[in-house]
Amino acid sequence: LSLHDALPIFEHISYLSQFVWSWLLVFNTIPLVVNELLQMIAQNIGLLGYCKSIWNVLDITTYGGLLLLIAQKMLFGIPYSKITYIIAALVAIAIWMRLLYYFRGFKSTGILVKTVIQITLDIRFFLVILLVFIVGFGVAFYLLVQIDIREYSSTIGTHQDVDPAEDCENGESFGCLFLNFGDPVRTGLSLFNAMLGGYDLVALDGSSIWALSMTIYIIYIIAQTIIMLNLLIAIMGDS
Repeated sequence: LSLHDALPIFEHISYLSQFVWSWLLVFNTIPLVVNELLQMIAQNIGLLGYCKSIWNVLDITTYGGLLLLIAQKMLFGIPYSKITYIIAALVAIAIWMRLLYYFRGFKSTGILVKTVIQITLDIRFFLVILLVFIVGFGVAFYLLVQIDIREYSSTIGTHQDVDPAEDCENGESFGCLFLNFGDPVRTGLSLFNAMLGGYDLVALDGSSIWALSMTIYIIYIIAQTIIMLNLLIAIMGDS
């Protein structure tokens, strides 16, 4: 029996093992889903009340995601796609985060889990203010560099061999400017990265309004890394 002849046998074995494990997972998950539904009915809290607990949200995300993945492949025969891996990624996060629920039962880790939850609740309004800073300065930067971005974008359109990433790597300031502030999403991510210490002052060298852009950037860095960071430390210390 050659390897070529044995390949179909291995494929059938692999499919059979996937089939068996999938149905075992279904039979294990359905009772858990039913238990969650009975819990919601018994407490008479409704879906919104049920979702107020982060642990319930993690449970329903895990069970619902697993059933969706199994139904997609085994019941409907839909091939794996990008949405499959997105659901799988969310389920993976939910499964591992559910471990924190069981860590609460131990003295050494229970206090840490409680502290993490309390700090998360306490900084919710801080996150709103942080978002205001990022959006406000992000809009300012996006507007300031529009003239340069449009000029560089037209260059990319007329020269197909122009690569912003390669230009930035070679020290071309317009390429870095495009990568950091080329659209609203890039701008927001760049400012968020700057808040964490990832400053890219070279990108602003491509701005025709360099003095004003650099001044606003420095004000943003001071506001985020000094004022907001110390505010966050004070909130966490008070928790």
